[in-house]
Amino acid sequence: MIFFPILLLGVVYVIIMLLIKNSILANISTKSNLSLKFQSTEWFQNPIYSGGFIFFMNAIYFSIALLLIFLLNKTGLHFLYFLIVFAVMFLSIWLWCLINVSWKGRIGDRIKMASLGSSFYLFVGLFFLYKFMNLKSSHPSNGFGLLLGVIVSFIACITCFLFTALEKKEKKV
Repeated sequence: MIFFPILLLGVVYVIIMLLIKNSILANISTKSNLSLKFQSTEWFQNPIYSGGFIFFMNAIYFSIALLLIFLLNKTGLHFLYFLIVFAVMFLSIWLWCLINVSWKGRIGDRIKMASLGSSFYLFVGLFFLYKFMNLKSSHPSNGFGLLLGVIVSFIACITCFLFTALEKKEKKV
């Protein structure tokens, strides 16, 4: 079954993201205009509001990706699916890294923020899982898209949580 190789690739992806997280975070400046804007706004330092912001941005990115994939489906340019997925993945990781370096607070509040923000993908994954479990299909491949959605959503949830909850480790000299 193709489920296990895709799941294995997802687990490998999460492990690789964990290993390179700090090197990615090192490339995000805390002195950029957007980072300084986040740092100076009072609502952003509240874990509930910043977690809601992450949730909202995840929903926007996901909706844009779905809309673009839907439009591509109408044009027959199916080979561009991966380009859209990688572009949204890149934008999401960039945003999560920017939030990571811009947010200041206690680790408990950081975990609250990350849990709230990443829960969007948890809900999407649970929705796809529900649809997959209640699928009445005569052919086994009919649920492949839903199963892929479950795996990708849960991997996005874990990656979002890891990038926003775990602080950038400063190198001690």
